[in-house]
Amino acid sequence: MNPIVRGYLILYNLSLSLGWAYVLYLAIERRADHTKIWAAVEIPLKICQTAAVMEVCDFVKNSTLKISTLTCNCFLKSIFSTFQILHAAIGIVKSNVLLTFFQVFSRVYVVWCVLEISPPSTVSIGVPMLMFCWDITEIIRYGYYFFNLIGLPSILVWFRYRLTDFKIYF
Repeated sequence: MNPIVRGYLILYNLSLSLGWAYVLYLAIERRADHTKIWAAVEIPLKICQTAAVMEVCDFVKNSTLKISTLTCNCFLKSIFSTFQILHAAIGIVKSNVLLTFFQVFSRVYVVWCVLEISPPSTVSIGVPMLMFCWDITEIIRYGYYFFNLIGLPSILVWFRYRLTDFKIYF
């Protein structure tokens, strides 16, 4: 692997692993009142979930194109998705582009097209469950990628593949 690409992926995966850990910390900190979790995690969650998509959307929204804010938030942020799809598409990671797209699209859709445009959903009991599942999954996944790139064997291998069993039964 190209050293520049490898270095980029190391920073990318470490940053997202730490970002998701921070989101989990905020969610745990507010666990006593589930209606306050979204307010605490909203910004870091959106950053971790959509990465640089917001810049593309803001550019299009501010351009001469006549696109509504709602259309921009739901469509462009979901369709253009995150770097994960780009990584798979240009071949710097060995992931299926279509599967990556659907995985990322589903999460981005929940954030931008459900939670963002429907404020009552942000105080639902579903938000803590969503935060717990996403946070644990993403911390393990990005941590696994990070440790794999730096060549350290990790207990996260076991967690990564056993977590699938957990999510199926959960």
